[in-house]
Amino acid sequence: MSEIPDAPLLDPETVARIERENSTVGQYERLAGIGQSHAERLAFWLKYGKHPDGSESIRLAMNECRRRIGLPQRPPPGTKAKPRRTK
Repeated sequence: MSEIPDAPLLDPETVARIERENSTVGQYERLAGIGQSHAERLAFWLKYGKHPDGSESIRLAMNECRRRIGLPQRPPPGTKAKPRRTK
């Protein structure tokens, strides 16, 4: 869905620090490189606004932010997370 390549997954300590220090959608948007103007934010969110379940739209958009930052994805509610890849 995105022309922006995947960021490499960050180490667990960095993931924990980012999640601890950033709690708002806007903070994740900035870390993901989404422009801060209303038009840029609207263009980003409209890509995910077509799902009948609004919470699923938010999860997908936030997973895109997490992907761009290099954070692990959040699974849909009621599913188990896949084990993290190790090198």
